[in-house]
Amino acid sequence: MRQLPALRAALLACALLCALWAPPASAQALPSGPAPGTSLDADLGRALDRALAGGAPGAILAVSLPGQPTWVSARGLAELSGAPMTPQHRFRIASITKTFVAVVALQLVQEGWLSLDQTVEHWLPGLVPGGDAISVRPLLSPPGGLYAYMASPFTRQVLAHPQRPWQPAELVAYAVARGPVFRPGARGRWHYSNTNYVLLGMIIERATGTTLAHEISFRIIEPLGLRGTVFEQGGERPDGLAHGYQRRRDLTELDMSFAWAAGNMASTADDLARFARALFGGELLGAEMMAEMASFTPAGGGGWSRTLRYGLGLMEERLRSGDVSAVVYGHTGMLGGYRTALWYAPDSGVAVVAALNLHSADPRGLAAEALAAALSQAGREAR
Repeated sequence: MRQLPALRAALLACALLCALWAPPASAQALPSGPAPGTSLDADLGRALDRALAGGAPGAILAVSLPGQPTWVSARGLAELSGAPMTPQHRFRIASITKTFVAVVALQLVQEGWLSLDQTVEHWLPGLVPGGDAISVRPLLSPPGGLYAYMASPFTRQVLAHPQRPWQPAELVAYAVARGPVFRPGARGRWHYSNTNYVLLGMIIERATGTTLAHEISFRIIEPLGLRGTVFEQGGERPDGLAHGYQRRRDLTELDMSFAWAAGNMASTADDLARFARALFGGELLGAEMMAEMASFTPAGGGGWSRTLRYGLGLMEERLRSGDVSAVVYGHTGMLGGYRTALWYAPDSGVAVVAALNLHSADPRGLAAEALAAALSQAGREAR
């Protein structure tokens, strides 16, 4: 597969043209990245402090610059009982799961197992009314028209029965029973729906004859050595998982099968930075499929950032902090007491991962501030 310069050119040609408690604990950093006491190390530490001032119990931040070890640090609490957050803690990555699932689907397209133009009806006959008008491509991006099952009535059920297991077909049936938001296949419509990715996961399983968990592990986790990354199954909580909170309610014991292909993975900051470098460095997809992934369209309002565009399991956003701004690719997540952000700046090769363990917190400011600090450092080194 092509390496970063050629891949970045393909991405840009295709895309750019066209989610109060104890005071922060002391920082705990892996022995890598910017040396302690350097300007960048201090800037990133201050960014973490400011993130905690917003009310999250704990925060983790990773910054990866080309040719350097990944800097990872943590502050605050992994658990309100007093356990400190560490760089090694796992956290639930919520909708960043979608990028993993999209990579698997696009690898299958590369290999001839799937086509982006095949329909839901082709793979899952009779499951979705109008499935003959919904192809794999819109499942990877928001315009499918299907009801977003993970809305308030459903989430109330999940919170009332936190350890209830859910089957993918149940999730789809819940959405189908409420009817489409707009006619499946309609052009020019935009609706972010987790139902799309549940269907996509079911199609991957039908096409491969194996489980989605196996495909993600076989194709991404194992080759990249992502030892802290797991696809949650069987209601078992991963070891070393930081607790996630909604206000003061601990949501860590949720059975994540309710999110499945739309958001049930857990990872570490270092692993996500490695995943970003591999994805945008051409280790997981060829240039043609990366260009498909980066075929962005405007997010269409509805509470989304005005600058956000969505591709195939991939977001494009412009992050700003102070007088520094940059276009980034990646995804964010908000689910079950966790807020996450994974961003990669194609012009500089800098990757940023931010995670907070409070549902109402927002990692965008932390990610933007960290990216700005990294870009400023890179600029100083270039002079």
